[in-house]
Amino acid sequence: MRNDLEAPHMVRVVVCDPCPLIFSGLQKSFETDGRIKICGEAQKLRSLHQRVAAGGVEIALVDWEMISWHDHECLKLVREISSHSLMVLFGMNETTRERKEALEFGIRGIVSKRSSVQQIRRALCRVAEGGIWLEKSAAVTMLDQVFALSSGPQAELSRIEFLTKREREVIALVCRSLRNKEIASTLFISESTVWHHMTSIFGKLHVTDRVSLVTFAFRHNLNSLVDRSIATIHSFPSTQKTSSANFNAAVTSGTRPGLKSTSMAVNS
Repeated sequence: MRNDLEAPHMVRVVVCDPCPLIFSGLQKSFETDGRIKICGEAQKLRSLHQRVAAGGVEIALVDWEMISWHDHECLKLVREISSHSLMVLFGMNETTRERKEALEFGIRGIVSKRSSVQQIRRALCRVAEGGIWLEKSAAVTMLDQVFALSSGPQAELSRIEFLTKREREVIALVCRSLRNKEIASTLFISESTVWHHMTSIFGKLHVTDRVSLVTFAFRHNLNSLVDRSIATIHSFPSTQKTSSANFNAAVTSGTRPGLKSTSMAVNS
């Protein structure tokens, strides 16, 4: 028979923050807590990875500024950390767009450094129980934005605003019917970085494969928004003269609707 008076499961948390005062402050605040135990610290993501990989840690509480969202190697390390523990970010001035991208990446909670000890405790307990944590004001703002982006005649145009300059360059090259390896060579980046950009582009534009991406790009003249800068560097022909040919080539170069899954299309 289950003992209803049994002590609650202790949630073990490791803090990753470059400022030692953050760790010491949290450790002192939770030293008598019956549910949360601050069991260690790390001042770099790599040392955090080693700590959580050793086991015995449920949540990694990480300073937002320690993650470079455009660095493939950093994001790879974050994924490895997330495979061993649940990640909660300690933020301060992040935007709604950045919060959304973090949650899409697999972050389980975002807590402001201005939060009270009780708010931090509720966040950690919620995440440990399998939930997602966002402070109320951040959640309301994000939901408002999501519904605004997903409805109305300006929905697709609003999605375009979330694209970075590099993602626009990648789209332009996809419209030139280049494969991931060729895109990597053209932009002087790794093929795995191209894969990361493609995954992000698919999510932001709500498309599922290269065919729908090319269709979206040509429908909104998105390819021509960046073709000029890329053409200058790589001596591509003018978009105005070849838009129709590029569209047909991009659509017919190895992908057709319904024949490939999203992941296969990204990696092609």
